[in-house]
Order: sequence, then C-alpha cells, then structure tokens
Amino acid sequence: MDILIVDDDKSITDVLFDYLNIDYSLNIFNDPIRALECYKSNLNFDAIITDFYMPILYGDGLISRILALNPLQSFIIISGLITDKQKDILHEFKASIQVIHKPFKLKDITLALEEIKNKSNI
Repeated sequence: MDILIVDDDKSITDVLFDYLNIDYSLNIFNDPIRALECYKSNLNFDAIITDFYMPILYGDGLISRILALNPLQSFIIISGLITDKQKDILHEFKASIQVIHKPFKLKDITLALEEIKNKSNI
C-alpha cells in the first residue's frame, strides 16, 4: 500500500514512519501544502493519514482539495480533538474517512489501514 502521511508534529510522523515503513510505501510531510503538491503529482495513494489541526491548512481543507482530485480517496484522521461540528463536516464529504483520536495506539492505525485494504482489494 502507498500511504501519504501529513502531520505538523514531526514526532508523530517519526513514530508513524518507524512503525509503518517496513510494510508500507510512505510519503511523509509536516506541511499540508507540500503534501497536497505531492498528491497532485501522484494520485495513486491507497490511504492518507492526516492530522486535523495543522497550520496553514486544516485537515478538512486538505481532504476537500484531495477529494476534488479523487473522490474515491480513503482517509484516516488522527487528532486530539474532533468536535461534533467537525464530525458533521467530515460526514458531508461522503468519503471513506476514519477518525482515530490522539493519543492513539499504533495497532489502531494498522487496523484502519487493513480495513481500507480489505475494502479496496489492494
């Protein structure tokens, strides 16, 4: 699986890299704008793992822009706080979006990726 990971917190992306790099092909960014540029040049990611609260571009903004390019893209959002209003916004996208709350267990990330893999027959 090819995965795009976006989180402004380098310690989070470092942990995800260490945990996932053996089994998955990873592209990691701490800047959502650079991640979006990467996505535009390669629309073939099986999953995107992103934080919700990031400087410059929140997760819902990133998701909106990516879904405009590929409405079938799957997402995993990792965030310390997702309000009901934000859940409603995410639901309006009508996309495959899973939410994992910080602090998270690495096993939860693996399970979410396996669910995407099983749904997509990757």
